Amino acid sequence: MSKFTCAMTNRWTLENIILHGSQDGIGIDTSWRNMNENRAGVTFITGVDRNGHLVPCSALLSANIKVETLRNYLMQTEQQVVARANEIIAAIPNAFILICQFHIIQAILRLDVDSGIREGAPRLSLAFKFRMLIYFRQAQRCRTLEEWPSFREHFFQRLKRLASVMVEKVVQARPAVQTDPGLSGAV
Repeated sequence: MSKFTCAMTNRWTLENIILHGSQDGIGIDTSWRNMNENRAGVTFITGVDRNGHLVPCSALLSANIKVETLRNYLMQTEQQVVARANEIIAAIPNAFILICQFHIIQAILRLDVDSGIREGAPRLSLAFKFRMLIYFRQAQRCRTLEEWPSFREHFFQRLKRLASVMVEKVVQARPAVQTDPGLSGAV
């Protein structure tokens, strides 16, 4: 197998990730396998513009399509996106860049308490996480800075209600503590 690997991007495609990734997310197109003269796989990171059209964001050409190769490609692309976002902020200080929807969803779904490792912490059900995701998506519908305080407040109010319902369910599910009536008040 050839060790040839080439990843390609430019400022325009990095800006596509920043602009369109925060609105509609990004995707990976891995369907371009064995279609070129040297049979190397082509992997595209893609976005969707406001017209619903697929836009290219980055490309990887490699005969070595393994998990590690793709992981390195995605990590390098992420570093370049962050660097480009910082360049934009330095050039246009009033610009604000929305957080990447993919990373928020990933963080919510990977909350460590779901593994049950944290002692004393209840596990979060998928239903709870999905409800958090719905609240997040509704908060993303804010379109102006002026509206953001009310969207933010609404988001956190709903999370607090959701958390209080979960705590109530945990308390109700705990077995009642049994005490010996003969021991109460005894010294």
